[in-house]
Amino acid sequence: MSGNVNRRDWFRAAVIGGAAVLAPVAEGQKAMPGQTADSREHPNWTAPDLAAADWKPAFLDAHQDATLAVLADAILPETDTPGAKAALVDRFIDLLLAAETPERQKAFVQSLSYIDGESFSRYGAAFVDLKPEPRRELLELIAYPMGESGWTGETIGGGDGHSHFEHLKGWITEAFYSSEVGMKSLGWDGQVIHGSMMGCPTKPGQGA
Repeated sequence: MSGNVNRRDWFRAAVIGGAAVLAPVAEGQKAMPGQTADSREHPNWTAPDLAAADWKPAFLDAHQDATLAVLADAILPETDTPGAKAALVDRFIDLLLAAETPERQKAFVQSLSYIDGESFSRYGAAFVDLKPEPRRELLELIAYPMGESGWTGETIGGGDGHSHFEHLKGWITEAFYSSEVGMKSLGWDGQVIHGSMMGCPTKPGQGA
């Protein structure tokens, strides 16, 4: 397993668990947000409070984070259960991105920029500023792979936009279902252990 995957797993455990003591960062690995060289040697790093009123992105800029939040909410809206907004998906992803490789960071930003670029090109406004109808129209356009309509023979689908959409959707759904809100939407009751812990039965005079 790569160091990159390990860092993402550490972040998940830290955020879901509320606070976690993380293993030392391997030599040459990127420091986690909030870590110094000294804290990597004696790591007591705990996950930042993603719900804090003064929260700020660790990797994305403010506009990128706002775009991600709106996109996540459009993909996983609140219905009869909480959606991406309640799960703080944009903040969780920002935390994960801060520990990613430059290549994966660049790919994510490129996909996010594509969504914004298409929004400006088609509607003359940033994605976060679109009304619900054009926002839905744009996402429906890129949500499906390029192909020919069986009815008209016309080329339809999102082309490059589809790959960017799928890339972002993968991040968003993974972050959502890694969150407490997402896991509870799948039926998790919040309990780590069910039932009572029972020791092994022994006879008198026998060791444990």
